[in-house]
Amino acid sequence: MSQTRYYNYGSVLDDVSENIPHYALHPKGVYRGFTLSVDASYNLVLGEGHGLQHDGVVWKEDADRTFTFTAPSTATTYTLVATHTNREILGGTPVEYSLEESLITNATLFDGVVLGWINHPGGGTPLIQAYVTEAPKLADNDYAWLVAEAQPVELIPPLSRYANSAVGTDITFTEQAFDTTNFVVYEEVSNAPTAIPAVQQLVQNLCFFMQSGLRPVAVEVYVDFPSSPSTSVTIEVFDTNQTPVTVTGGTISGSGAWTAHYANVDQVGGTFDDDKPYTVRITFDVNQGEYIRLGRVRVHFWKYF
Repeated sequence: MSQTRYYNYGSVLDDVSENIPHYALHPKGVYRGFTLSVDASYNLVLGEGHGLQHDGVVWKEDADRTFTFTAPSTATTYTLVATHTNREILGGTPVEYSLEESLITNATLFDGVVLGWINHPGGGTPLIQAYVTEAPKLADNDYAWLVAEAQPVELIPPLSRYANSAVGTDITFTEQAFDTTNFVVYEEVSNAPTAIPAVQQLVQNLCFFMQSGLRPVAVEVYVDFPSSPSTSVTIEVFDTNQTPVTVTGGTISGSGAWTAHYANVDQVGGTFDDDKPYTVRITFDVNQGEYIRLGRVRVHFWKYF
């Protein structure tokens, strides 16, 4: 097996010896700049910046670029990509930009870099900044801050920051117990075998405060309850105006075993203002003689696919 070393004493510096170390030591992506904004004509604007391509080529833009945007009639995700083909010609080849009508990530884009996304709700609504998500900046300080800020918040029973409401007359709420078989600390909502009405409810409201512009992306719960058409868990999210926000996968059925479930929170609707509270609401509907056990609530904030 041959060995290659770069920047040896007296070696000739060429494009290969420059690109390969970048490729070997750094992930592709946006490092500085390349902010995304919306102009007065509702088009997408890419600001100046620096990035690293999949092939180790570093590129810089020193002027804004505008991409014409036509609002779709149905909800659509767009991805702004920068692609590059490194050909052996004098002066190299330019980085090309395109706005693709699909969800693309750096993991699935093999010939370029993702610069950001548009999550458009449809209806021909003009493009606004709230629909735009920039790719994370990979410069060490920026990325470290972003990772720290976007860590999920995990709650284990006994849960903090909660208040129960709408508790059924035959419901028993146990704040903390231990599953000795599966080694899970949990809270339990149970209903009496003779309960009237048969299905009764407990609503648990969890309070979070919006920080650093990182709205909730998903709510994950770890639950155990029997498979029953009348027993279920429902996850809802209310924004900082206490208005409902669309949640996908928020209605959960039992499986008879401990299972993790993810409910995705819409990234377009609702208002999330920094330093104001929003609510994650978990509703337990429990049939006669049945129970629901909750072992964990985790709220995710990493929105960069």
